[in-house]
Amino acid sequence: MRDPDYCILCGRCVRICRQQDTNVLDFMGRGVGSKVTTAMDKPLQESGCTFCGSCLDVCPVNAIVEADRSRKGREWEYDKVASVCLLCGSSCDILVSTKDDMIVKINSLGEDNSADRFICAYGRFGYDCLIDHNRVTTPMKKVDGKLVEISWDEAIDIAAKELKKAGDKAGFVSTAAITNEDAYALKRLATDIVKTKNVDTTVSLYGDKDSILCSGADVDSADMFIVVDFDPSQWKRILPGVDALIRKKVNGGAKLVTINSSESGLGSVATVELIGDPVQTLKAFVKGIIEKGLSATADLSGAVADATITENIEKAATLFVAAKNPVVFTSPAMYSAALNIALFKGSVVSVPFESNAKGVLLMGLTTEGKTYKEMAEGATSLLYVVGNVPIKSAPKVDFLIVQNSHLTELAKQADLVLPSATFWEDDGSIVDYLGNLKFICQAVEPPGEAKTNTEIFAAIAKAMGAEIAEVSDEELDKLTRYECKICFNPFVRKEGLDVKIDEMIEMLNAPVLSTTRLVWLKGVEQAPV
Repeated sequence: MRDPDYCILCGRCVRICRQQDTNVLDFMGRGVGSKVTTAMDKPLQESGCTFCGSCLDVCPVNAIVEADRSRKGREWEYDKVASVCLLCGSSCDILVSTKDDMIVKINSLGEDNSADRFICAYGRFGYDCLIDHNRVTTPMKKVDGKLVEISWDEAIDIAAKELKKAGDKAGFVSTAAITNEDAYALKRLATDIVKTKNVDTTVSLYGDKDSILCSGADVDSADMFIVVDFDPSQWKRILPGVDALIRKKVNGGAKLVTINSSESGLGSVATVELIGDPVQTLKAFVKGIIEKGLSATADLSGAVADATITENIEKAATLFVAAKNPVVFTSPAMYSAALNIALFKGSVVSVPFESNAKGVLLMGLTTEGKTYKEMAEGATSLLYVVGNVPIKSAPKVDFLIVQNSHLTELAKQADLVLPSATFWEDDGSIVDYLGNLKFICQAVEPPGEAKTNTEIFAAIAKAMGAEIAEVSDEELDKLTRYECKICFNPFVRKEGLDVKIDEMIEMLNAPVLSTTRLVWLKGVEQAPV
C-alpha cells in the first residue's frame, strides 16, 4: 500500500480477493489502529498474492497503486482506450491508459458485477515489452550470417520474389493471437495469391475446428459449472481469467463439479471433486444423470450402460439435475465427449489456450496441405512465420521469413525479419472462448518502422501484383457466425492434442515474460520459502 493514511477501510480490496478466492488481504487491528494488510502482515511475495492487481482496480482513493505511478503523471492527464488482452485464451477486457504515446497502466474493464472482470499480472504489466531491447523496429535480412537493417521496399520485394519462387511449396504458420482481420488477410495472401494449401496455426497443436468452434455460454446466469480435464489457475497463470470467473461464481453460490485425472486447484473449492480417468468419470456422471430421471437417447444410454456410479458421482448428478443453467468448461481434447452433457441441458464450452483460436479458424486458417507440425519440421521449401510461435530452432527450409514484434531466437535464425505491431498498437477484432465478438483498439503507435500484420500482408500482395480487400463488417459478421450441432458423440478423448498448457503459454508469450517486472515476479515465485 502506498500510504495507509489514504485508506478509508471500505474493504473493496479485501472483498475482491475473497471473491477470487486468493484471500491475500484482510483487516488487521481494531478501531483507529485497523488497517488492510496481508495475513500476519507478511510482504506480498510471501502472502500467496498472484499480483493480479485487482485491488488496484477497486481502490477508490489510490491508497493502493503501482509502485512507479508517481513518475507517470496524473489520472486526468491520461487518454483511455477500451481493448482486449491477447496474451492467453481468457481474452480479458482491459482499459489502457496512455500519456505522450506511452502506455502508463492497464486496468481490468467490464461491468462492476460481471463475473469475468479480471486481468492477471501478465495482462496488467506485460506492456513493458513494448520498449524492450529485443523490439524489432526495422526490416532485416541475413547477409553473411548476420541480420542487417534494410528498407521496407527491399524487404517487401524480397518476400514477394521468394514467395513467387516457392509457390505451392511455400508454407505459412501463425499464432492465434492475431486479429480476425489479420487472419483473413493472411488466408487471402496464402491461398489466393501465393496459391499454397500449406497454411496452419498453433491451434492445431491443442484443438481442431470441431473441438474449438463450439457454442457459447451465458456465464453470468450460470448456477453450476462442470470443469472437465483442465485446471485453470490464477497462481500458475494458466487461463487465470477463467479460474477467477469460476471462483467468483462459486463464492456467489454456484455449484462446481471438477472432473480431472488428478487433484486440481479448482478441486479445492469444488462442491464435488471427481478424480479418475476423465472419459470413464464422464460416462458415470452421464449415467447418474439418466438414473435421476432425465431422458436420454438410446445411443447415449447404451454408451454409459457399463459405467460405475460412486457416491460422489451420484452427488454430482443430483446437483446437475437441480441446476437451471449448468455450464461445462472442457479441454478441446474432451469436448466431443463432454458435449453429451448438453443433450440434457446447459452449455458446453471448449476453452482454447490462445485469445483468438475461434476467430482464426472461422477466418479459414486451417490447412488443406501440410500441418503446423510438418511445416515446423521443414516440410516446405519456404516457411513464413507470423507471431511468436513455439518453434525454437529454424527448420531446414530454403528460405525463412519471420514476422514478429520482437527479435526472438527463431527470428535471429531467419533470412528475412519483418517488424510487426503488437495488439496494443493495432485495431481489429477477435472471437473469445465464449463466442463473443470483441474489438481491439489501438492505444499507441507502433515504434520505428513497424507495421501491422495486415499492412504487411497487403504490401506483399501488391508487390506480387494483387490486392487484398479489407473484410467488411457484414462479411466479418457472417464469417464469425457458427452453428454448433449438439448430438451424441462417442466417449473418447481425441488423440494428438495433449500439449502442456503452461509450457505452451510461456513459449507463446516469451517476449512479454522477459520484461523486468515479470522476470522479477517469476523469480519471487520460484524462490524457496
